[in-house]
Amino acid sequence: MQPLHVYVHVPFCVDPCGYCDFYRGPHRMDREKTFVRALTGEIKMRLSERKRLDTLYFGGGTPSLLSDESWMEIFSAFRQHAEIFTESEITIEANPASITVAAAKFWRGIGVNRVSVGVQSLNGDILLYLNRIHTSENALDAVRILNETGMDNVNADLIYSIPGQRTMDVIDAIDRLSPWIDHLSAYALTIVPGTPFARRGVTLPDSDVVADQYERIVDRAAAAGLERYEVSNFSRHGAESRHNLNTWRYGACVALGPSAAGFDGSRRYKNIADFLKYAKAIQSGELPESESEEADPSTAFWDRLMLGLRTREGVRLSPDERAGLAAIADSAGLGDHLEWTENGARLKPDKIVLLDEILTRLRVAAPCR
Repeated sequence: MQPLHVYVHVPFCVDPCGYCDFYRGPHRMDREKTFVRALTGEIKMRLSERKRLDTLYFGGGTPSLLSDESWMEIFSAFRQHAEIFTESEITIEANPASITVAAAKFWRGIGVNRVSVGVQSLNGDILLYLNRIHTSENALDAVRILNETGMDNVNADLIYSIPGQRTMDVIDAIDRLSPWIDHLSAYALTIVPGTPFARRGVTLPDSDVVADQYERIVDRAAAAGLERYEVSNFSRHGAESRHNLNTWRYGACVALGPSAAGFDGSRRYKNIADFLKYAKAIQSGELPESESEEADPSTAFWDRLMLGLRTREGVRLSPDERAGLAAIADSAGLGDHLEWTENGARLKPDKIVLLDEILTRLRVAAPCR
């Protein structure tokens, strides 16, 4: 049976963070009920062939805002249209302030075995700057609760390269979180047009400062037993995010919910980024898509390269693709940046920080672009 990977976008938030550009809106119970009704309808539409569910990822927004009743209804719909097993990886993103012992036990009881906690920082001033609604104490309590209630895999998200942030703030957060987590995601702050930070004209730190913070994060995570397996992701052995690995391997993923973007291996689509229009489309028996296009074979190689070279395992290539990449790398003067594996290629560990520059140079050196 072909494995199935599913992403669900939950479009609710208490108060938007300054950097966030994901589609979201205020949470109210009437909106939650409308969303769940529409989501279960989309599950029925998209999962017409009953397949083995390998990964199910609830992102947002803030999925942990949903009520127990809504979770029961959503999981009931998935179990009607997919084969869910104990080894299926089921992840929800959660705000630290919403994680309680009761919530953790409930999530574990319905099948959730991975929780990604939006910690972002353990510095109170930085949390206020980001407009986060939790405190550092909330965050530490959250990862402890998840660990002590038996959650199989606990991830903490951190953000670095924040204006005014000291490198030691990030390092201290890793030290304090690491006893309780299995996985760490550390992302550099980016300023996206249309976000509150962009409107305020927030300026990022100097690139040398950002690079130094990143190198310190890599070293400190490794010292805590969290090895880098992707540019921004670190885990204990066996605790890698299978859902994200599927994406980096250019795998297919069914996307559900307003604004969610999916890929079936040949066609890409994006759902309507409007809560009411999304729900109305499903009520009318229509797929709630705003965009749809066939993947361009001429760019698929570069898409796979961009995704695969982010990871420790690298990109899988056919013999012809491998030979072609070797020629391009030599032409670009990057032959010593790559390692050749049995199934493809990967960047040398000390070169992964240069990923964006390397990809640009490879594209420039390619004979046909």
